[in-house]
Amino acid sequence: MTDGSELIDSKELQAAYDKEAENIPTFSTKISELCKYIWAGSLAFFYATISSGKDTVAYTFYQQNQHYIFAAAVCGSIALVADYVQNVCGFRHAELLVHWIENTSDITRKQYNAHTTTVYSKLNTFFFWLKNSFIAQSCG
Repeated sequence: MTDGSELIDSKELQAAYDKEAENIPTFSTKISELCKYIWAGSLAFFYATISSGKDTVAYTFYQQNQHYIFAAAVCGSIALVADYVQNVCGFRHAELLVHWIENTSDITRKQYNAHTTTVYSKLNTFFFWLKNSFIAQSCG
């Protein structure tokens, strides 16, 4: 019987790492797609209720809940902008890394690791979480 303190075989650890690392882009893509549906839906709902005729149920609903509907639209709008900026930052980070790799020879692991984190990759992560927090507020 072991106490769980033995080291994991490096091949087993690498396999586990590879499997989970593959999930990161898959799940972040799904999260981003879902966010797009939510911010688009919140803006469409806002427009549909605010532009409805005064003698409709939608207009009555808007009048009774206009603060909540407006807040959801504002959160959806901020999420839209954050989604766009996140994609621009991700693109710019990838563009800079590819350009550096193409124009640098004999790259060490230390050099590569230093270039995988840039202001753009940090902003990408920031805007990803900003977008998600405003989506959560838009739904709440």
